[in-house]
Amino acid sequence: MKFIKHIIFGCLLSLFFISAVQSQTITLKCPPCRPIQSCDQCWETQEEADANCNSNSRQSFLGEKTINSMMVFPNPNNGTFTVGNPFKKSGEAVIMNQLGVIVRRFRISGEALFNYQSSDPLPKGVYHLKFTSDKGEDILSQTVIINGQ
Repeated sequence: MKFIKHIIFGCLLSLFFISAVQSQTITLKCPPCRPIQSCDQCWETQEEADANCNSNSRQSFLGEKTINSMMVFPNPNNGTFTVGNPFKKSGEAVIMNQLGVIVRRFRISGEALFNYQSSDPLPKGVYHLKFTSDKGEDILSQTVIINGQ
């Protein structure tokens, strides 16, 4: 009989903890270096939050952003890839490693298709390509996977 009481008490206790855990809500707490909270992310400035959370952009779960149907293909690639630029925006593109260090910097001058090929190829790895227009708009932010030569 004591065994049954312990089982019933254990079940009731676990139900109490499960309901307590389910009733908690998780809130995002931004660190001091990124104090602005918007679209479930933390930003350094309100302008950055507004630019990244507006309706003209599409943001994936990886934090990648595409505006105006700009894209990188093929992806993954061997270090040579094409940036599709249908609205022929001009600006600067940077490729960063996983630590955020800029490893390549190049200019896109309004071409509809820009072919990237370097005489000094990047090693295999995961990189981040960011394209900013001459007007200061973040146009493309995408992960690029390089499989090597």
